[in-house]
Amino acid sequence: MKVAVYVNLLEQEYQLAFYKAFQSRAAQLSLDTVCIQQEQLDGFSQGEGVCPSSSFLSVDGAVFLSSSLMSTSEVPLAEALKRKFPGIPLVSAGIILPGIKSVMIRTKESMKQLMSHLLYGHGYRKFIYVGGHEWHKDNILRKAVFTESIEEARKKIPGIEAAYLHAEFNEYTGMQALEGYIKENPEFIPDVIVCANDTTAIGVQKVLRVQGNPLWQSCALTGFDDIKEAGEDGARLTTIRQPLSLLGVFAAESIYKMLTHGQVEDVVKISSSLIIRSSCGCSPPSGWQPSSLGPPPSQGKLESYISKMQHSQIMAELLERYVSHFGQSLNQADTISAVVDKLKAFLASVEMRDFYLLLFGETGSFPGTAFLTYQKEAGEESFFGTEKKVSLKEFFSSPRFSSKGNASRSIIYYFMSGQERLGMMVYKDDHVIHSQMCNCGLFLAAAFDRLRTLGKEKRANQILEAEVQKRTRELVQTNRKLVEEAEKRIQVEAQVLKIGELERKRFSMDLHDDICQRLAGISMMCAGLASQNEKLAELSGLIDETLRRTRQYAHDSFPMELNSLGLEKAIGNLCDAVQRQSYGKTRVSYSWNLSGEPELGEDKNRNEINVYRIIQEALNNSVRHAKASQIYVSVTEADGLLTVTVRDNGAGNPDINFPPADGGMEGNVNMGVGLQSMHYRADQLGADFRIISSRDGGTSVILSWKKG
Repeated sequence: MKVAVYVNLLEQEYQLAFYKAFQSRAAQLSLDTVCIQQEQLDGFSQGEGVCPSSSFLSVDGAVFLSSSLMSTSEVPLAEALKRKFPGIPLVSAGIILPGIKSVMIRTKESMKQLMSHLLYGHGYRKFIYVGGHEWHKDNILRKAVFTESIEEARKKIPGIEAAYLHAEFNEYTGMQALEGYIKENPEFIPDVIVCANDTTAIGVQKVLRVQGNPLWQSCALTGFDDIKEAGEDGARLTTIRQPLSLLGVFAAESIYKMLTHGQVEDVVKISSSLIIRSSCGCSPPSGWQPSSLGPPPSQGKLESYISKMQHSQIMAELLERYVSHFGQSLNQADTISAVVDKLKAFLASVEMRDFYLLLFGETGSFPGTAFLTYQKEAGEESFFGTEKKVSLKEFFSSPRFSSKGNASRSIIYYFMSGQERLGMMVYKDDHVIHSQMCNCGLFLAAAFDRLRTLGKEKRANQILEAEVQKRTRELVQTNRKLVEEAEKRIQVEAQVLKIGELERKRFSMDLHDDICQRLAGISMMCAGLASQNEKLAELSGLIDETLRRTRQYAHDSFPMELNSLGLEKAIGNLCDAVQRQSYGKTRVSYSWNLSGEPELGEDKNRNEINVYRIIQEALNNSVRHAKASQIYVSVTEADGLLTVTVRDNGAGNPDINFPPADGGMEGNVNMGVGLQSMHYRADQLGADFRIISSRDGGTSVILSWKKG
C-alpha cells in the first residue's frame, strides 16, 4: 500500500519532526510512502488548484500536514481534496478539516497555563505578542488565548499593557518585527515577549541580545512548539511542547487503519504541555546540567554521548560544506549537462544512491509529462538531457517506487521560479540530509531558472538577429534604390543647370550681338547730329550709359571669358567688376594660390560655372545685404583639398548658418533662393559647403572638395 504525505518544506524542524515520526511508524506498518513538498492547500497559481501531483501519483491514501500547508480551515477545501483523491482515505494532521479524519494537538489549555505563569507566577505587567500572519488559524487561536488572559487579568490587576506584532512564523521576520517596534517605540520596554512559535522566538532573542539597553537584554521571552533548538543552551526557551512525534505516529496509524478497514475517530486529539525553562525568568532547577533534562550520566555513558555528539557535529558541518560547495559550483555551469556534472559530485559526496531529475517544458501550466534528464539508481548513473520524455503517471507507477517486500520511501521536491514549477527532483528517504536536500533543490531551481532565462534571451537574440538581418537586407535594397534615384536626380539637376546656363548664354549673346549693337548705332547717330541739336548730345550720353549697363547684364548672365581666359581670370574680373560697381564703397581682395588649373572632374565646364556662380552670389550678398566694406576672395590648395572662401566684414546673420548648429536639418529654412542655389550647385560639385555668420564677425562662405 502506498501513501502520499504532503508537507511544505522538510528543512523546517516542525515539519521534519512530524515526518520522521510518521515515516518511522509507516515503515513498521510496511507502508510505501512518497512525500511531496511545496504544494499549498490554499491553492496555487495558473489554475492548478490544490495538490496538482494527484494527477500523476497513484496512491492508496493521503496524509496532509495541514498546519504547514494552509492558514484556515474551510469545508470547501475538504470537498476539493475529496474530489482530487476520489475513493481513498484522507487524514489531516495539525488542523481539523470537517469531513476528513483529523489528528490535532490541543494547545489552548497549555497556552492558558503559560499566560497564568507569566501574569501571576512572575507578575509581569508589560507584554508584547509576536504572532504569525493575522489570518493564520494557529495565530488566531494563540492570540485569542493571549488576549483573553490579558483582559481577565486587567479585571484584577490594573496597569497591564499589551502590544501586538505580526511576522511569518520564521526567525528573520520575527527579527524584523521587533527591530521595527523598538525603533518606533523606544520607551515601551516590555517585561516579557510572547512568541507564537519557537522559530520566531529565536529570532527575537537574537535582537534582544544586541540591544545596548540592559532592560531590553533582560526581557523575558517564551515560544511555542518546543522544537529541538528551543532546549539548547543558547535558547533555553520556555515554550509549549507540541508532541510532533505523536502527531506523526497517530497520523500514520490512522491512515493504516483506514486502509485496513479499521475504526478511526473523526478527530484524534493529543495533549500539549507547558515546558518551563530559564528564558521566562525562572532559575534552573537544582542539579540541572547544561543540555540535559535528567540526572547527570555516568562517566562511560557521558563519554559515549560526547563521542556521538562530536560525530554528529562533524557530519553536520561536512554536509553543510558539501551543500555550500555545490551551490558555488553551480554558478559556473552554463548548460544542463554542466549542472548535472556538479550534481553528480554532490550526490557522491552525500552518498545518495537513488535520485531522479525531471524538468518540465515551457507549457505555462502543470504538465502531464517531463524530461527525465538524469537518474541515479542503486549507484548507476544515466544522463538523458532532453531526449527522454516520460509520462509522470507512468514514471511514478514504475517498479522503482514499489517496496518489493520492504517499505519504499521517496521524496518529491519541486524546482520553483516564483510560483511557476520548472521541474522536480525525486530521491529516496534519508533522515540525515533532508534540510541539505532542500538547499540542494533551491540551488538547482536557481540554476535551471538562470539557464531557462539565458535560453529565452538566446532565442530572442536569434530572432532579433534574424529580423535585423532581414531589415538590413531591406534597408540595403532601399538604400540602393535611393542611391540610384539620387544619381538620377543629380543627373536631371545637372541637365537643368546646363539648360539654364545655355539659356543664359543665349540671352547674353542676344543682348551683346543685337541689343548692344543697336544701342551703339543709335549712340553714333545721336553723336553725329549733336552739332545740330544740343539735346541729342545729352541723349547720346544716356544711350552710352544704357549700353554699358546692358553689356554688364550680358556679362553677368554668362561670363564669356570663362571659355577664353579660364576660371582664375574670370573670378578676378568678377571681383574687379563688383568693386567698380560699388563706386568705391566696397574693396574686394582676390588671391589665387594654386599651382596650376584646378582639377574639376570630367565635366569641367559645368563645374567651373558652378564655382563661378557660387562666388558671384556670395559677392552680391556681401554688397547688397551685409553692406560690407571689405571682401576677401581666395582659392587655395592644401593636402589634396581645394578650398574657395568668400569672407566679408559686413553685418552677419546667425540664422543663415549652414549646416544648422543642431545638426537636425538637411537644409536651413532661413535660406533664400540665392543661398539655396549655392547649396544646390555645391551638391553638383560633390563639395562640402558651409556658411559661418555672426552679428559682429561678418560672414564666410566656404566651398571645399577633394582634388581630382
